[in-house]
Amino acid sequence: PAQTEQTQPSTTAPAAFEEIILREDENCTVKITAIEEDGLWGYTLKTYLENKTDKELMFSVSNASVNGFMCDPFWAVTVSAGMKANEEIRFMEEDLKRSGIESVTEIEFTLRVYDSNNWDAEDLVNESIRICPLGEDAIQPFTRQSAEGEIVLFDDDYCTMIVTGFDPENIWGYTMNVYLENKTDKNLMFSIGDAAVNGFMCDPFWAETVAPGKRSVTTVSWTSQDFEENGITEVETLTLPIRVYNADNWNDNDLIDTTFTVNP
Repeated sequence: PAQTEQTQPSTTAPAAFEEIILREDENCTVKITAIEEDGLWGYTLKTYLENKTDKELMFSVSNASVNGFMCDPFWAVTVSAGMKANEEIRFMEEDLKRSGIESVTEIEFTLRVYDSNNWDAEDLVNESIRICPLGEDAIQPFTRQSAEGEIVLFDDDYCTMIVTGFDPENIWGYTMNVYLENKTDKNLMFSIGDAAVNGFMCDPFWAETVAPGKRSVTTVSWTSQDFEENGITEVETLTLPIRVYNADNWNDNDLIDTTFTVNP
């Protein structure tokens, strides 16, 4: 299958790490105390948390990206009233490799801190965080190289979706590899609904949110059970109704609402 080649900067780590204070106020403290690169766990931000309130607080990360690629650490931690914690925010090695990232030069995410027992209460922290572990000079413009055999579904001033290959033997079932890009200043949702394989209704139940100005290398998978139930042994045609829209405002007009046919 066709593979997507991406150009990422190659840099060396700084000699010493200086603690990074993400937030320090009367309610809480959030600090990055160290950064570790480990082949098993990937790239780890060792984090110190302090809850200075009389309520249990939830500390969480959302819309995370590494070098401009969506990369979710699936991180949320509760800290009891008046307590402290040492935790780790981990970006998995597999996720970094899939996006072609060899050296981490930029990490961005939204940091939220809120009362974990009262979702109606106003967030104590809700702000965008940007970390440049190797300094601003290490960040280089991203250049994507197209690959033979890839299928461009759409590529306009707002968004891009490219099929970069197929993996029939994936552990999750028949898998289509895709590259997504959000060129707007809004969170975009890319979704597939009422899909068909070889003319049989077969939905991958797939949706992916991409933050403003970010990219994602991800997969769309159909289960082996769905294929077996429909007698599908070889994929000839994928019918893909695709929508792209503002993830935060469903009243906005869709950027994409088109059915595409792909012949693997």
